[in-house]
Amino acid sequence: MKLLFLTEFFPADSDLIFTGGVEARTYYIAKKAQKDFKVAVISSRSAQIPATPVSVITRFWYIWSSFFKALNKNFDLIEGSNVVSYLPAFFAARVKGKPAVAWIPDVLGQNWLEFGLLVGLPGLILEWVSLRLPWDGIIALSHVTKKKLVREGVSPEKITVVHGGVDLKEFSGAKLKKFSRPTLVCVARLVKTKRVKDLIEAFVRISRKDSPPGTGRTVLKDLRLIIVGFGPLETKLKRQAVRLGLSGRVKFLKNLPRKKLITLLTRSHLLCLPSVVEGFGLVTFEAGAVGTPAILADIAINQEVTQKGQGVLFFKPENSKDLAAKIKRLLSDKNLYQQKQREIKKLAQSYSWQKIYAKTRSFYRHFS
Repeated sequence: MKLLFLTEFFPADSDLIFTGGVEARTYYIAKKAQKDFKVAVISSRSAQIPATPVSVITRFWYIWSSFFKALNKNFDLIEGSNVVSYLPAFFAARVKGKPAVAWIPDVLGQNWLEFGLLVGLPGLILEWVSLRLPWDGIIALSHVTKKKLVREGVSPEKITVVHGGVDLKEFSGAKLKKFSRPTLVCVARLVKTKRVKDLIEAFVRISRKDSPPGTGRTVLKDLRLIIVGFGPLETKLKRQAVRLGLSGRVKFLKNLPRKKLITLLTRSHLLCLPSVVEGFGLVTFEAGAVGTPAILADIAINQEVTQKGQGVLFFKPENSKDLAAKIKRLLSDKNLYQQKQREIKKLAQSYSWQKIYAKTRSFYRHFS
């Protein structure tokens, strides 16, 4: 059976610099599928996720060009993996009389407009049209996503839920000690829905000299924050850190090779993801695989994938004061921290790519 994946982004070399969870999932599934299927991938040449009006032009070019590239491929099943690849995947399959499936991490709906009208409106329209196509099957990244799809009119019988995964072998050799300074790490695209600004505001609350007694001030006096990611808000967030007097304690990184990212997740004390829109939050379990617990926004998807809080603490979404309190609590309470370490490491085992691929393979074989 020949599988063809259409995906906007795909790593170009062994450094495995992923633009996000969508790319990571397609890479690992395609890699494992090579043992059971003949696999081909059509991706964009771009290595970035711009969110500018110009990027709309380049994305429409990808839709057009990937459609014709797919027509020249010999495949038995085609999968589109994001909103830019759905239309060319579906129509190429229909022209060639082959089944088409969509892998859908999330349904953004009106959240598309957070990117601005010129960027967000085309995304909103593409998503609306794509969800109304008569797909032969759909993989939803979570039960939360499945519910959203059903609300959009997608037949539940066509939807199979398969979560994201972690390559446990990739993390098994990471036996490094934690940094000497307590360190928070955030791995996220720098866009509005990720709410990185809330984390910076929480960080300054913890770092203030007037932090009241009994709040972990002694333990956290050397706390630092490392933000890994890029996006349209990069300059604004850097200016926020400087304005708040945090330039020496907040570090921004991007395009980290895979090995360096794993080292950073291993040596950091906490992963903090303030995002209010998530498909799965893959990095939560990548950090968890090396025993780094997380602070997450209390939203439905995070409740689902952590099984109601295993290995994490939740904070009120968009509430930097509560986020600061949860960071202090977890870093100041040794027993709680060690409990969450054990929980998240155990939970990460259940999300191995080997298990996730087995479910995905069964889905593909329905079309053989």
